[in-house]
This record gives sequence, structure tokens and C-alpha cells, in this order.
Amino acid sequence: MIYLSLIHNIALLVSLTFVNGILVRHVKRDGLVYPFLSGLLFGGVCLIVMMSPVVLQPGLIFDGRSIILSVAGLYCGPLTAVTAGAIAIAYRLWLGGIGALPGVGVIIGTAGLGVAWHYLCRRQKWASRTPALYIFGLLVHLLMLAVLLLALPATAAQGVLKHVALPVLLLYPPATLLVCLFFQMMEQHIHGEEALVQSEERMRLFFERQLVGMAITSPTKGWLQVNDKLCQMLGYTRQELAQLSWDTLTHPDDLAQDLAKFNRLLSGEIDDYSIEKRFIHKNGSIVHTNLSVGCVRNPDGSVDYVLALLEDITSRKLLGLKREEDQLFLQTILDSITDFIFYKDKNSIFLGCNDAYASRYVGLPKERIIGHSDRDFIPDQELVKKYYESDRQAMESGTPLLFKPWITQANGQKILVEVLKTPFYDVNGQVAGVIGVARDITEHHLALEAITREKETAQRYLDIAGVMFCALNKAGEIILMNKKGSQILGYNDDELLGQNWFDVCLPESVRETVKGVFALQMAGNLEPVEFYENSVITRDGEERLVAFHNTLLHDENGVSGVLFSGEDITDQRLAQDELLKSQKLESLGVLAGGIAHDFNNILTGIMGNISFASMSLDKPDKAQKLMENAEKASLRAASLATQLLTFAKGGKPIKRRVMVRPILEESLSLSLRGANVKGIIEIPESLHSIEADEGQLSQVFNNLIINAVQAMPGGGTLLVKAGNLTSEAREKALLPPGEYVMVSFADQGCGISEEDQKKIFDPYFTTKVGGSGLGLASAHSIISKHGGRVDVSSEVAKGSTFTVYLPSLGPAVANQQASKVPQVAARHKDGTILLLDDEELIRLLTADILEHLGYKVRTCINGEEAIKLYKTAKDAGMPFSTAILDLTIPGAMGGLEAAQNILEYDPAASLIVSSGYSNDPVIAEYKNYGFKAAIIKPYNVESIKGVLVELEAGSC
Repeated sequence: MIYLSLIHNIALLVSLTFVNGILVRHVKRDGLVYPFLSGLLFGGVCLIVMMSPVVLQPGLIFDGRSIILSVAGLYCGPLTAVTAGAIAIAYRLWLGGIGALPGVGVIIGTAGLGVAWHYLCRRQKWASRTPALYIFGLLVHLLMLAVLLLALPATAAQGVLKHVALPVLLLYPPATLLVCLFFQMMEQHIHGEEALVQSEERMRLFFERQLVGMAITSPTKGWLQVNDKLCQMLGYTRQELAQLSWDTLTHPDDLAQDLAKFNRLLSGEIDDYSIEKRFIHKNGSIVHTNLSVGCVRNPDGSVDYVLALLEDITSRKLLGLKREEDQLFLQTILDSITDFIFYKDKNSIFLGCNDAYASRYVGLPKERIIGHSDRDFIPDQELVKKYYESDRQAMESGTPLLFKPWITQANGQKILVEVLKTPFYDVNGQVAGVIGVARDITEHHLALEAITREKETAQRYLDIAGVMFCALNKAGEIILMNKKGSQILGYNDDELLGQNWFDVCLPESVRETVKGVFALQMAGNLEPVEFYENSVITRDGEERLVAFHNTLLHDENGVSGVLFSGEDITDQRLAQDELLKSQKLESLGVLAGGIAHDFNNILTGIMGNISFASMSLDKPDKAQKLMENAEKASLRAASLATQLLTFAKGGKPIKRRVMVRPILEESLSLSLRGANVKGIIEIPESLHSIEADEGQLSQVFNNLIINAVQAMPGGGTLLVKAGNLTSEAREKALLPPGEYVMVSFADQGCGISEEDQKKIFDPYFTTKVGGSGLGLASAHSIISKHGGRVDVSSEVAKGSTFTVYLPSLGPAVANQQASKVPQVAARHKDGTILLLDDEELIRLLTADILEHLGYKVRTCINGEEAIKLYKTAKDAGMPFSTAILDLTIPGAMGGLEAAQNILEYDPAASLIVSSGYSNDPVIAEYKNYGFKAAIIKPYNVESIKGVLVELEAGSC
């Protein structure tokens, strides 16, 4: 009976596992819901089992709850075991009897052992195997019997041991194993179903979410299943595709190929294939695809269904077509170029070339060059090594490489090529290879050699020339210099090439001015002067005077530079200056008769009037008249001395504002003395003033007048005209922009031949017997230094006209010389004047004049004494009101040096310079040397008084 009851309980447990399987399928196993519901289920089964127990005696029952609770703990964990155990405990306590408490102990013990075995299975795989599960069932029921035997009274315990122990140990452990195996099988089945569902879901997602089109088709070409991507590719819905077959959507030109392979697939000849295929989109456009096809076969080998994978390559295909077009277009361009063009990979293997390289250089089709290296078709292995090395250098440096080898073309002709190799890069910025361009420069090379030979020949011609030859480019850089030019400038051959002419070869004083003129010439805004003289500076810093002739260089773009020759005339000019002095003496010799005549007349007037006056002292009025006549004669002598000094002066012009009329009148007066030539002057009152060195201008006028007198030995008329040049006349005379004064000297002499007119301004050229040939040359030089020009026009036997053009300063200022000295009373007649003069006669005379004018006077004979007296007086608090210093003291310190020392001591000193050299630059520019005024000897009371009055009035 007890065995049947136990078997009945085991049957209930089996049904429990089935119900649990249903629960697992419908309830998620994660979280707390599933273990709690499982606990209720297991607890409910316990109640059912406990309602039909095996009753050993009242209050003592046996059922299958131990199996249920242990299995609940084993497979569902602690929450399920606790839930089921709580239900079972509650019900067992409600039943009561002597077995209530031991029954509770059995519930707790078996459920706990199940939970413990649950965690053991997680750690040890053997614990879930069949033998281990049987042991688990045996342990559960041994635990149950142990609890009962220990907890029940002795009589009840003996009954259990006698009637229940053996059946329990025989039936319950196998039953526990059976239930566990059933649960394992159920779980495996459930896990299999879950895995299948997950696999189907993954397959569905894989099918639907592909970036490519996927389809399952029938052997009859019908669409069985398609994904969204394929619908998008072809423009149809799933329903529309289900009504079509894939062959109707295939491009006609691709259908035969696809059908051939598909039929081979159906026949079992192949299991899959891949082709590039075009489909017709719903809108009529072409869809390019990569099609991969496979099949699933039935057991008999026939095709069950076909799997197709379609990758849309339309964009790539169109891009590839465009790329092919671009490559073809690029290759066409390369093939149209006559230069050799090629490109290689990093290993110097040819990737491509143009027709010129293939046919003219290598002599092979391009197909036989691509994929090979230079050594495969170039016999000159030394040249091949150079090619490889240049490839390597270009790729390693990352910069273009240029070299020029001689090569042999396919026709055997040798040519010189200029090869430029440049590295190219891949998309990652890494060097991928090298591109080369080779240009035939043989003709250029031969032409360059010919030009070089011609240049060398020309250079030799230039080097044997006795003058400098130099060429400058537009930047002023020296591009040609012959040997003579290098010698003049003190440099070695070719050392000056590339140097800037202005910065290296010109003195700093004229550098910027000449640069400005050069820039105007290069811009085409100024025509060059054909002949000019200028200083250059040698390597040693020495200045040399060079006479230049130049011309502009031109190319297809216009002015490209300048070419000039230069003759070092430094030594010649020094000799010329010496000869000029001789020429001046020659001119003075011409004038000597008239000058001697005038001086004799003047001296006669001075001596006669003074001697006659000494005899008429008893007649004051008559003596006064005679002394006035002597003074007038003395003034005439002073004027004549001034003219002689002016005529003798030379060198660099010391310019100041002057009026032309007085200079012309003095020159005519001086040069026509004793001559049988009549001078006529025509000068308008409106004649402009000029900036000039009065002495040098007098020398020019004197030379021109003397030449005119000598051209008329039989006498005649010299017409001297001056005027302001009109703009039309200036343009006609080809003068630079600006205002000019024109002075012409027209004689009636023998005239000058046309041939001689070209040379009359050249130094040493003369047609006069015994002449130096320097008169007109010096006149030309002086006028040029004044920014002007001298022209000549002449007819043989009719006379000559020399015309001088000088830059104008505008309308002339009032003639200050003609104004009378303002009669202002001296303000410091009680002051003391320091007088320096080495001539005792002049010192005494001047002191008497100053004392006569009311001044106190201290005199000295040299600069040192003047400085000492000045400092002593100032230190004593009695400074000199004025100091008159003679400029030149022979053998001692003169007035200029003394003035510099005095001004260092007293910058406010009032100083007057005095000299008999009226043309001395210190007299002309006295303010620049610190003087307040100047007195020119000879002077009289009125001239001294006038200077002092002007000085004290602040006019000086």
C-alpha cells in the first residue's frame, strides 16, 4: 500500500514539471517574478501531495514534499524554495499531529539541501550529472529519515524505521533523479526553443538590415523573399516583386550570361557563382550590381531554393567610368606632349608613360614598359644606376630633382635631356612613387655653347680694349665687365659680376642721385645722356674720374639694361688742370698789354694826384679834390684786381645767387681792353638771376670773348645777348624741363668748319698755332657742372655763335650793391674792436679809421695773439664788441682758425672776416663759417663804416 501511495506522489511530481515548463515559456526567467511564481507552483503541488499522504499513524504522514522542495531549491533557487517551503510549512502546521514539527524540519532541511546543491552545480559541472543527481536524491531522503528518527517519539520512530525507511530509500532517490532529469530535459528544450527564436530573429535582422540587397528565389526565378534594401535598389515593393521574376528585371545584355550560370547551378554543375550584372529599375534607370548566388538543395540534389546577394555598385561604376574617361583624357594629353613623361612606383617599376617616351626613347610599346624597370630595356647600365639613384633621392628628399644626362634614342641619335623628377603621394600622404619629365635640350645646349663661345670671343675683344666696358641689368647688377674695367676698379676678373654697380662702384655722395636717374631710364621716362663724366670708387676707396659713353639695352619687353664704356681720365684731368693753369696764363698774356696799360694809367692817376696834392697843402680845397681823384683811381685798381682774381679762379663751383649782367660787363671790360673789337650788349631788365660760381662763370665768359677776339684779328663786332628761354625754345634746344637763361656770343670771325665743330669741346683740340686746346674744354666742363650746356653754330668765313644755357632761379632780386649803405649811427661807439692783420700799413690805417669812427681798438698780428686777447678781455668783464680778422696770415694762424677757437670759447662772438681774395669761398659763404659779415680789401672809411652800421643794426 505504501509503495502505491509513493508512486502516486511521484506521478504528481511529473505533472508538476510539465506545468513548470509551460510557466517557463510564458514568463521571463530574469527578475523575481519567475522564481516567486515557481515557488507558488511548487508550494501548490506540495499541498496537493500532502492532501493524499501515506498515513503511518494519526498525525504522522508521508508524501513527496521532500522531492518537490529539494528540486525547487536545486533548479529554481532560494526564492522558489523559500516560497514553496513557506506554503508547505503553513499547511503542515495546520494539519498538526505528532509529526507536525518533524515535518517542518524535513521541509526546511530538504529545501535547504536543494538550494545548497543549486550553488554547487554552478561551481562544479559534475554536480549536475546523473550519478551526482541520484546521490543528491539519496542525501535528501537520508536527511528526511534522520530528522524524523531524531524528532519523533521512540515508538513512532520505530514505526518509521520499520515500515517507511526502506520504501523511501528505494523509491524516492530514483524518483528525485527522474524529476531532475525531466527538469533538465525541459530546460534544454526550452533553451533550444529560445536559441532557435534568437537565431531566427538574428537571421531576420541580418536579412532585413543588410547594406546590400538579399533575396530568396525559386528555381523558377520567382521572388520568394526579399529585404528592404533590395526593394529600394529596384524601386519595387515586396508585393510587386512577388508578382515578377528576376529575369524580367535583368538588363537584356546581361540576361544570357546570368541564365547560363543559373542553369548550371540548377543542374548541379556548380553550387554558386558571382557576376557583375545590371538590373532595370522601376523608373527605367540601370542599376549596376555585384551579384553573388548560392543554393540550398534537397536530399535528391535538386535545388530547393536560391539565395542571392546584390551589392549596388552604380555610383562606383559611374565613378569608374568617369575615372576611365579621365585617365583616357589624361593619357591623351600626355601622348600629345613631345617631352618624355613617365611615372614609377616606389621600387622604380614603371606605372605608365607617354607615347614619346615609349616610341622615341625606348622603342617599345607602352604595354611592354609598364610593370618593368629601366634595366629591362635600357642597355647603358651606368645610366640605369643614375636613374635609380635619382629616383631614390627624389623620393627620400620629397623635393624635385633636376639633372641633365646624355641619352641614346631608339633611332640611335644621342641627345641631351633635362630630367625633372618629382615624388607623388598616396591618400595617406606617403610617397608612392616618382613622376619624371625629360625635355630635349640639345639644340638649346648647342646654341648656348655657341653663345658662350661668342661671348668669350666678345669678352676677349673687350678685354683687349683700352677702356672699361660694363653692362647692367634693370636691377643695376653688373652682368658684364671687361678686364680693363676690373683693373680700373681694382678687382679681379669676374669678381664684380652680380654686384650692384651703384652700391659697390660709386661714391656715396652721388649714389642715390645716380640710382634715381637710372630708375627713370629703365622705366623709359628719361633718355640717357650719351656722354658724361662721373667719379667711381675703387676697391681701395680711391675716387677715379671716368668719362662715360652709354646706350640702353633692349629686349622683347622693352628696356632691359644699359651698356657703357668708360675711360679713366683721372691722370689726364690732372694734367689738364695743369694745362688749364697754363691756358689761363696764356689768356692773361693776351690780356697783359691792356691790363698793363690800365694799371699804368691808374698808377699815374694815383701818384700824380698824391704828388700834386702834397704840393697844394696850402690850398685845402684843391688838395681835397686831388685826394678824391687818387681815391677814385685806387678803386679802379681794386676793381681790376678783382677781375683778375675772378678770371684766375677754378675748381669745384661755389654757387650762390648772382646776376648775369654785371659778370658779362666785367668780362667784356677786361677781355676787350687793348683790342680792336667792339662789344655790344643786349640784356633785358627782366633777365632772371642764376645760381653760379661767379669766378668760374667769369672764366667761361672771358674764354669765349677772347676766342671771339682772336677769331677777328682784323677787328669787328662782338654781339653779346642774354634772355630768358621760352618753353618752345627750351624744347627746341632739347634741354631737360625747367627754366633757363640763355647767353650768346656772336662774332664776325673766320668761322669753324663742320668737322671741327664736333671736336672743339674735346680737351687739347685746337686750330690755333701755339694754343693749348683747353679753353673751350674748360668752358664746357664748368657749364656742365652748373647743370647747363654750351652749343656752337658757325659758318666758315661768316662767324660763330656760342650759346650758353644755365638753369634759372627766377626773376632777379633788387641790386643790393647799388643801394646805399644806410646811414645809421653806431650804437656802440664806446665799444672796443679787436683787429687782426699782419700788414702794418693796413693795421695802422684800419685802426685810425675805427678810432675816427669812435671805437677803441686793440691790434694783433696773428691768430694766436687774437685768441689770447679775446679770452683775456672777456674773462676781465670787458669783452670786445667786434673782432675784424684777416683771413690769411702767412706763416701763422689766420683768421678762419682763430674764429673757430673764439667761437668755441664764445659762441655769441661778433666776428668780421677781411681778405684781399674776393673770390675765396670763406668770403663768399662767410656765414657758413661763423662770421657775421665780410670786408673785402681794399676798403675805405665808408665801406668799414657801412659794415659796422649793418652789423650793429642787425642787418648782417
